[in-house]
Amino acid sequence: MRPTDPRELLHPVLTPETYQRLGIAPPRPPQLYGTGGPVSSAGTPYLTGRAVTGTPAPSGQASPAPSGSATAGPGTAGPPYVPGSPPYVPGAPAGPPPAKDRSLAIVLGATVLIIAIILGTTWYILSNRGGADDEQQIRNVIAAETKTLNDRDLAALIGVRCAADVAMLQTQFTSQTFAAEIDTLLGPDGRWEVVVGEVRVDGDAGKAEAEVTSTPVGSSTVVSRSLTDTTTLRKESGGWKVCISSSRVR
Repeated sequence: MRPTDPRELLHPVLTPETYQRLGIAPPRPPQLYGTGGPVSSAGTPYLTGRAVTGTPAPSGQASPAPSGSATAGPGTAGPPYVPGSPPYVPGAPAGPPPAKDRSLAIVLGATVLIIAIILGTTWYILSNRGGADDEQQIRNVIAAETKTLNDRDLAALIGVRCAADVAMLQTQFTSQTFAAEIDTLLGPDGRWEVVVGEVRVDGDAGKAEAEVTSTPVGSSTVVSRSLTDTTTLRKESGGWKVCISSSRVR
């Protein structure tokens, strides 16, 4: 390092022409420090109005921006500060998420429960009514069969008998021979009076039994007493049919 001229210390800032007239070499360019200002070749800081502290900035690294610049320091979360703009105020932290509205789920669940109760009740009522409906259908079929016998109507009788009975009737009788057979038993003006007692229905097996008492009515009837039998009925083609071939006479 060259010796410092005393005049250089008195006049830290001189133009190149002044250095030539004084006969001294101009100082080297000032060194830049990371946090301070420029200094002279003798190490004396120039009058910049700031304190000179810190170490020289590494080569290729820009000197730090002066206080009040728009460059944000490390760890700054907000946007760069622009002079004249209002100060940056960070937003309030987000609170907990709002609680989910469960009222809709509760209403839907209650609706499903009510529907299930209604369906279950309806099924129970219909299943219990099924036995009662079957019993009434059986009583109606026995009454219809009695009418066909009293009318001597073979075709109508075939309509209320089971398949096994139909085959037997069609083999043994014609319309004329059937009517003659009834007249032989009851007389030309004879008829049957039928009372249906207990009815037992086995819906799963499609089978039923009815206690039937038949009483002949007429002046020339051959049958002199009432007959009580357990009439068997079978469910065929969705309807109940009298099945005399499976019945038991008592």
